[in-house]
Amino acid sequence: QLREETLITLLKKQQERWLALRERYSQTELSLVQTNLNAERCRDQRVVVQAHMHSMKEELEKQPAKELKRIQRKHLLEDQNSEILAQINSKKRKLQALNIQLQMLKVRSLESDSDET
Repeated sequence: QLREETLITLLKKQQERWLALRERYSQTELSLVQTNLNAERCRDQRVVVQAHMHSMKEELEKQPAKELKRIQRKHLLEDQNSEILAQINSKKRKLQALNIQLQMLKVRSLESDSDET
């Protein structure tokens, strides 16, 4: 009976570990999805800014009298574009870090499975 109780205790602990792992995995997956969505938003913003920049360039090239304003706007849009690219790169790095964490969790989970069998 003592052996049976020990097995039941071990099974309960294993179940608790699995639930904790599953929760961490779910949270990591949620973070990955949010990071992907943010990266997509940044890419979409970049496309919009580039399209706007292109149309402004064409329009302003037809009006040489506004050359200074065109240059100022172009620099502003380039700065915004650089910021968006920096955001995208930051999100990519975060996504890569989360992917590494996820892989480590999977490996630990597999290791704990093999240790207990």
